[in-house]
Amino acid sequence: MGLQLKTIDYLKKLASGSTDQIKGAEYSPQKVLYDNKIESKEPLEEVRPEEEGVSSKYLVEFFKDVAKNRQVDAHGIMILRHGRIIARASFYPYQEEIWHISHSLCKSLIGLGIGLVIEDGLLDLNEKLLNIFKEKKNLFSTFRLKDITVKHLLTMSSGITVNELGAILENDWVKMVMESNTAFNPGEKFFYNSMNSYMLSAIIKEKTKKSVTELLQERIFTPLGITQFYWEQCPKGIEKGGWGVSMRLEDMAKIGQLYLQMGEWKGEQLIAREWIEESTKMQIDTVSDPDRYGYGYQICIGPYPGSYQFNGMLGQNVIVIPDREMVIATTGGSKGLSGAMDISPIVYQYFTDEMFQPEKAIEKKEREYQELQKVLRHLRYHEAYEDGVEITSRKLKEGRKKRNRWKRQEKNFALERIKGKTYEMEDSNIGLLPLFLQCFHNNYGKGIKEISFLGEGKEVTIRIVEGEKEVFLPVGCDERSYKNTVLDFSGEVYQVAVKGSFRFDEEDRLVLKLMICFLETSNTRLLKIIFYPDDTIKLCFDELPHLQDLIDGVSYVLDSPVIEQFKLKDAGYVKYKMNYVMCPEIVGKLKID
Repeated sequence: MGLQLKTIDYLKKLASGSTDQIKGAEYSPQKVLYDNKIESKEPLEEVRPEEEGVSSKYLVEFFKDVAKNRQVDAHGIMILRHGRIIARASFYPYQEEIWHISHSLCKSLIGLGIGLVIEDGLLDLNEKLLNIFKEKKNLFSTFRLKDITVKHLLTMSSGITVNELGAILENDWVKMVMESNTAFNPGEKFFYNSMNSYMLSAIIKEKTKKSVTELLQERIFTPLGITQFYWEQCPKGIEKGGWGVSMRLEDMAKIGQLYLQMGEWKGEQLIAREWIEESTKMQIDTVSDPDRYGYGYQICIGPYPGSYQFNGMLGQNVIVIPDREMVIATTGGSKGLSGAMDISPIVYQYFTDEMFQPEKAIEKKEREYQELQKVLRHLRYHEAYEDGVEITSRKLKEGRKKRNRWKRQEKNFALERIKGKTYEMEDSNIGLLPLFLQCFHNNYGKGIKEISFLGEGKEVTIRIVEGEKEVFLPVGCDERSYKNTVLDFSGEVYQVAVKGSFRFDEEDRLVLKLMICFLETSNTRLLKIIFYPDDTIKLCFDELPHLQDLIDGVSYVLDSPVIEQFKLKDAGYVKYKMNYVMCPEIVGKLKID
């Protein structure tokens, strides 16, 4: 009941914008920058697709279809056949060479770690949770959790009710789970809950006296040549298990290839073949979840016979199709949480189609291969427009005319109007970091106090003072080009790419629109700055993916009987306020020295 009270209090403060008053889990900065100086080891061999029986022309059509789908918003794609890369794509401004958040994809890594512990004889599938954490037992857990086993955690059928929202508020997550209610009898049905994966992470540490990162680094990552890997930890120093991993696209693909090869890598059996077989077959039905086709051990069963995938929300996937000998790894920032907005349906449509029957090798057609390279270059260095990547020189010129109706002198006027000006903002807790990342990392905004516009010529740099810290955003005013920089939020650093464009709105007010892409994540901060004639400005915030799904996700709390019990009568109003907080606005006045 205490956690329910904390949850309601958290939602009310989040809805009111009082994030400075949230008493959540202890915060300490964890995230570091990807180090470009550390080279990846054991790179996968890269060949022309025809050498592996796949037509370059076919891949061109695949990448065009992905690029056209703005809901999918792909960031990176890597396609393997027989363990060799036949195509790799980065979608501007993202770079598949650096790491990317994987969200729930890392649950499959937890399953891999559990397999190693079982193989070593330190754990049994049927071992009970209460026997593993005897010191955490209490009267309530003895009654409620007495039948939960390791297998129930692996198959998301434990029935525990605490979830990630509770993890934001508590320091001792193991204790929180051990005090949890259960919604049904263990093994009765599938119910997706990331705290199952966290408990598996805690079990690995309990049984081996090593973290899951140490275990995987020693047994799996080093043989595969995975050198850079980051996994967020709970306040007690245990990896979060169900989320929080950042890794490179190629390293994700390597893990998929290890599974495709039944745990064997360069003649060495890194993980037991039997564990791979059991992990990747249906262990529990998922009829209650229309976006799933069954579940193994922390692995989603695919819609195509024999296929399976490591799946993370917003487009993070490793899709394994054994009878095609293929692995497809993806990263992205899809516009919503539903499966329809994920890239997976497009992957399955192309690579499991009856007409797609790759051979060992087919005739190389230079023209088709060069067309594929042209498409991949375009995706890497240009944005994918509404008509995909089919943009000829003529179309580019026509597009520029349509997008740049302003005369050059008008754009120069806009720049000259704002440069050198500083505005003091009204008091708020609104921060530059997307709210999605603030909540997931427990790293809330300190409030934007001041904003200045600096620069020369056609360039502008925006200086923002948030709390006691200032950050600088270089903005290319060519609206097709991003400028890269690094931002620091309370000790956690992010690589970002910033793009800006000027407009006049319907009331003839100058507007500067910014897209701030957080390149290692699925998130983009949107900022619209409106300049008023009376020397005031308004900052209007939004973000991608849009957070309406978050409102829907917490509705079960706001609509529950707990609301009545604790006299929170305004659930609808709280939801309305949360919607406002997700798209906040603040006003500022020109600072006169």
